[in-house]
Amino acid sequence: MASKDMDKSSVGIEIADIINLIKRNARRILLFTGIGLLFAAAYVFITPKKYEARWQLQMAFFSSNNNSNSYSNSNSNSNSNSNSNSNSEEPEALVQRLHFPTTYPVAVRQICGLFEEDVMNDFLAKGFESRTVKNVAASVEMKLRADSIAQAQQCAEAIVAMISKQQTQIISDRMAGRYEQLQQYQQAFQEEQQQLASITSTELGRFAYLAKLDKLSWLRSRVDALQEETLLSLKHPTKLTAPIFVSSKAVSPKVPLVILMGILLGLMAGVLYCLFRDGVRRDISHT
Repeated sequence: MASKDMDKSSVGIEIADIINLIKRNARRILLFTGIGLLFAAAYVFITPKKYEARWQLQMAFFSSNNNSNSYSNSNSNSNSNSNSNSNSEEPEALVQRLHFPTTYPVAVRQICGLFEEDVMNDFLAKGFESRTVKNVAASVEMKLRADSIAQAQQCAEAIVAMISKQQTQIISDRMAGRYEQLQQYQQAFQEEQQQLASITSTELGRFAYLAKLDKLSWLRSRVDALQEETLLSLKHPTKLTAPIFVSSKAVSPKVPLVILMGILLGLMAGVLYCLFRDGVRRDISHT
């Protein structure tokens, strides 16, 4: 029991000593706190301000016709058509692609102020972020930081336009075979029309005429289907599901946090200095 009482009294003495130390050195502690505040203010003044732009983007997609067509000269024509939607690219693929500097054309880099390679790498590592959106199909959320509100807005618009153009090109590349097919069927349709006009006056014109009509009908359906598919491929381009928003307040540096950290660090430094100074004095007095 006696040892416990002595422990409590020693703790009480230590706390009392610290309080007395703070009272005796209040001016010094306040001086250190003020120095910490000044350093924090200088950091806020020197550090360039950063403004953030945010938006959400939905992938471009296109509809394709899955046709199973058969043609025979015995007037049989069976068509089974169905439409399916496909994304230009998966959101995860876009997120990965945006991490590579080669994704960004020179014009986009100039608008975003990314002239040098090290600045571009720093931008991709710290100044730009993209991620898929949960529970929202084929969407990506993006945010970037720039030195001014205008630059953040312009850079965000340039990146959106870049993605839209790239995804349109991806769809065009996938539809390249369809365009060639469409031209072939259109040319065949014109040739069949010309042949139809030349056989109507012959003896066997009746049978040949029916066969040509059957083939023309089949070609017409194929041309219509491919033309529809071509139009649908451009009907759903990349679009913003959440518009570009740039806050009027700088997101970096975080002024309240920096000021608070400066005050706390200055206060701690002042207390430690006084404890060290008091300890040195005691050592000198004992010797």
